[in-house]
Amino acid sequence: MRKVERLLLAALIAATLALVVVVVLVGLAVNDLTRNAVPPFVQPGPSDRPTARPIPPSLIPPTLLPAE
Repeated sequence: MRKVERLLLAALIAATLALVVVVVLVGLAVNDLTRNAVPPFVQPGPSDRPTARPIPPSLIPPTLLPAE
């Protein structure tokens, strides 16, 4: 009887480990598939909040200033 219990416990541990491996591999595959997916195209528009202040004209070299 002891031998049967050990075999059942070993089978339960092996099945649990196999389930964990399958879940991890499926999770990695889903993550890889979604990373390579093409995102929907969104037409860029003007920003409500600019990320940078305008450069003061005193810092712009004269060669880069627009011709007057």
